[in-house]
Amino acid sequence: MNVIKTQAAKNDAPVYIWKRDYQTDYRGFVRQQFEEFNFHNREIQLKNLETPLIGHQQVENAAVALEMYYLYTQKHNLPFNKSKIVNGLLQTKWPARMEIISLKPLVIMDGAHNPHAIKRLKENLLTDYQNYHVKILFSAIVTKDIKLMLEELLQIPNVEITMTTFDDERALKLEDFKAWQPRIKLNADWHEAYRKLKNELQPNELLLIAGSLYFSSEVRSQIK
Repeated sequence: MNVIKTQAAKNDAPVYIWKRDYQTDYRGFVRQQFEEFNFHNREIQLKNLETPLIGHQQVENAAVALEMYYLYTQKHNLPFNKSKIVNGLLQTKWPARMEIISLKPLVIMDGAHNPHAIKRLKENLLTDYQNYHVKILFSAIVTKDIKLMLEELLQIPNVEITMTTFDDERALKLEDFKAWQPRIKLNADWHEAYRKLKNELQPNELLLIAGSLYFSSEVRSQIK
């Protein structure tokens, strides 16, 4: 924030800060598909907005976009169109970012690929899907801190993790994680692991595909 304020001062630009100049009121995760929230700044107030991008951080991201849109309309003397805001939010898509692949059974894909992103992913699961038993199909490339990511995911109550690999020369090698058994399961064929996990899902269970954008991309291209 100090860097932003310094650069703004150099360019004689105003600074607008979340929770000071504009606010969001989180209202909850509705219909297992949308984050609902209110937005307001010093001049406007918008209620019951919904975004299909799942995770509390997506409400924060949407607030930044809404504030920028508002400021742009004021600067250029354009109408502030609430209906376009509502429709725009609902149409927003971000592949492999808490993306719902299937509702019945519930399959979610997230490209979280570092410990910080995995921590936010864990928080989202524990808030939006706290009533679900979580099963995870995990893979990553070797340049990532895989062990720290696994330790973070293993903190989810009653979680079941299946580690696999995929068609990339940088993909993890399962033999490097044999010592992690039986805390996690190992399966070299992600196709087989995915089919088995999905077919056995119960109504109170969800399947999460995570660990790498490269892995998510390969899986998504073959199952979507």
